[in-house]
Amino acid sequence: MPLSRRQFLQLTGIAVLGSAVGLPEMPIVSAAYGRTFVAAPVRPNPAAPITHHLWPDSVLPITALPGGWYRTNEGYIEKVHMQPIMMPEPTSQAPVQPPFWAAVSAPVATVREWCAADAPLITRIGHGGVMLVIDLLPGDPVWYGLADEKGNLLGWTQATGWQPINPSYKQMPLEIHIDQRRQHMHVISGSIPVVQAAISTGRSLTPGVYPVERSDVAGTRYSDYYGAAWPLQFGDAQSITGVYWHNQFGAAIPGPAVQVPVYLARWLYDACARGSQIVVF
Repeated sequence: MPLSRRQFLQLTGIAVLGSAVGLPEMPIVSAAYGRTFVAAPVRPNPAAPITHHLWPDSVLPITALPGGWYRTNEGYIEKVHMQPIMMPEPTSQAPVQPPFWAAVSAPVATVREWCAADAPLITRIGHGGVMLVIDLLPGDPVWYGLADEKGNLLGWTQATGWQPINPSYKQMPLEIHIDQRRQHMHVISGSIPVVQAAISTGRSLTPGVYPVERSDVAGTRYSDYYGAAWPLQFGDAQSITGVYWHNQFGAAIPGPAVQVPVYLARWLYDACARGSQIVVF
């Protein structure tokens, strides 16, 4: 069933409050799906016992319900077990020559030691994760060589699961309010409230006003997770970062200082102009 932009963003815990001239648009989608993080328990209704589990990285159409649930064609699944994702239409395009940045457009992308589907697995990068492509092996399929956080070759992944990206930089000065007690973000452009969203803080932040600094679109790593995306730096090596490995926004979670859904992270990265500020409460 087709979804409006606003309906999809509600699935991710993002609310668009208004618009400001010059700011980038939030994404438009035709349908919303959920990717399971783990062997997700399924119930016939939220109050019923568990009937079965889905495999990790299962993908199903989803509808959001009050109380922290998604409705799927399998049954009801708690939101904490699924990442809302946009499934793009398949496209054919000539391979881009490295180096370039790319985001995972598939539900998940596997990274292997060499260019073979049965090669040893190095890691799995979820939907929206961003990495630097530094090598390419043509053929059927095409393989990308990905860089690690130091710029060295991490491993190989099939190109079909990735989309080359270019930041749009449609910028205006923003004021980003971080409320640690409520685990909430409120974004203002001028005097216009434009976005609010649930967040997760990975550590205690010192209250204050900080200038925003933009670095590479990704390349950051947390624990075993590669491709933490669209970081905005502030304060003492802190960042607002898009994460794909949980959907527990609204609660403090170990990880980058301020964690947001990858769609919101990209929007903030594109929108923040020089002079933008982060206000921590």
